[in-house]
Amino acid sequence: MVSDVKKVTMYLPRELLERAIDSTGKGITETVRDALAEIIASNASAKIAQYRGKVQMTIDIDELREDR
Repeated sequence: MVSDVKKVTMYLPRELLERAIDSTGKGITETVRDALAEIIASNASAKIAQYRGKVQMTIDIDELREDR
């Protein structure tokens, strides 16, 4: 169990919660925890995607492979 936790009370639509639990195959806490982690990952991906085509990279694939 995570040592630094915050207990919360949430009012969630029953059908939404049931569908999420069915989708993950986990309990309520694990399902909500996974959903929060997914939101964070999605936002991070969106921020990274904003840089697509804006950053000039000079990488030589063959040179990188030589380092192996």
